[in-house]
Amino acid sequence: PMTDHLFRSALLSTSIVAMTACATAQQQDPANETMPVTGTEGTALTAEALETFDGAWAMAFLPDGRALVTEQDGDLWLLGTDGAKLGEISNVPAVEMRGQGGLGDIIVHPDFATNSTVFISYVERDAQDDTLSGAVVDKATLSLTADGGSLSDITRIWEQSNKVTGNGHYSHRLAIAPDGNLIITSGERQHFSPAQNMDMNLGKIIRVTTDGAPLEDNPFYGNGGVADTIWSLGHRNMLGVAFDADGQLWAHEMGPKNGDELNRIVRGENYGYPIVSEGEHYNGK
Repeated sequence: PMTDHLFRSALLSTSIVAMTACATAQQQDPANETMPVTGTEGTALTAEALETFDGAWAMAFLPDGRALVTEQDGDLWLLGTDGAKLGEISNVPAVEMRGQGGLGDIIVHPDFATNSTVFISYVERDAQDDTLSGAVVDKATLSLTADGGSLSDITRIWEQSNKVTGNGHYSHRLAIAPDGNLIITSGERQHFSPAQNMDMNLGKIIRVTTDGAPLEDNPFYGNGGVADTIWSLGHRNMLGVAFDADGQLWAHEMGPKNGDELNRIVRGENYGYPIVSEGEHYNGK
């Protein structure tokens, strides 16, 4: 059986495929709201669009069966149990969408029914130099209504260090571990060498408390600074993260020319990027 987080990731992927397929069909025939799909064994299937989005990035299910969907340009939607939009969530942190940057992931605290807590990631520009940017993670209280809701008590709990140039490889996927702590994927921002630099949290998987504090059983705890928060290193751009039914952490990493990776994440391991990469993007830095 899949965990809730893995299930939501799989369902979001399925939903996007269904919506994309239907959008293609509608472009060919605006009156057509479904598109025939050939399944295994040649079985005829039908994909039906439940809702449409502009740059949907993440989905999270609420305990009552409703769901939240982020769009990269900064919108956060509340969906009904039928998949249709009920309305927008207000007071979402402002973002400026550039390249791969914008509003990112959202996950629901395991005790959401009693504490109304969510975690949200997005890209922030540097206040003095907007060519520099980095992903951040906020913790917030979500108050829901029948047709939307609002975020409040927004608190910064983590940020990429340092902010660097470029608009790619932020990663900023989130997951709650079985022990209740927070996992954050932090991409190397297309700068390669930060993935091996323990003075930066780029190119790393991060493990912190739900308040953003480092954990004493992290593999590099005691070295100080961002090293105290690092769980594994040598990563490129991790856009999928989930725990399986046995509590094992997995990450899907977007690879260079030679392909993507699905990695079983082991405490303290170095996954080698960019040193062992043979892709065309490795420049020896």
